[in-house]
Amino acid sequence: MYPLTYEEFKNKLLDIFSKEDCNKLFTDEGKQDFISNHEFDFHESYEHECENYDDKIENIFDNPEIASEYMLGLIEDCHSYCIERGFVPQIEKVDEIKYPMTYDEFLRILREKIYQDAVKHNISPEEVQEFIDSEFRLGTDDGYYYYKISCEAYDKYKSENHPAADCVFTPRAIGGYHVSGINATKFLYL
Repeated sequence: MYPLTYEEFKNKLLDIFSKEDCNKLFTDEGKQDFISNHEFDFHESYEHECENYDDKIENIFDNPEIASEYMLGLIEDCHSYCIERGFVPQIEKVDEIKYPMTYDEFLRILREKIYQDAVKHNISPEEVQEFIDSEFRLGTDDGYYYYKISCEAYDKYKSENHPAADCVFTPRAIGGYHVSGINATKFLYL
């Protein structure tokens, strides 16, 4: 017997997700619509946590903070759901002239990094390109959220006269966005 049943596990993840601050990616109304109308299947995750529990490996039953590992996937799924249904807040644009790189340049590098990383992990080039073309289309705001994060970091480091400001708009730094989120949720767990 496990400390949580499957339904309790599922509800716990959704409760944690409902409290996540993601208002830059989608509205609270969109998040609630997603939670109410999406058919969630966490059986594989539940089984994984049960195996960890049996093997006395750190698990969600003993350490609820591990639930944060599941949030990236939920955030990505909710963001896609909200884009399709118009629950995405209007993006406030930045003055691109103030930054070492325009959004278009940033998006081109982000697309390239997603492609390189996924192919390196043996994902077919066609599948990667299809994903990139559907999720990070040139001429759209598909990756603008990540660009804004970079702009905010740049402003912060610049105001502190910190040398890290010179590193914010490098391909390596931009590559960090796809490694921590996009590819992890879309490709690496296939």
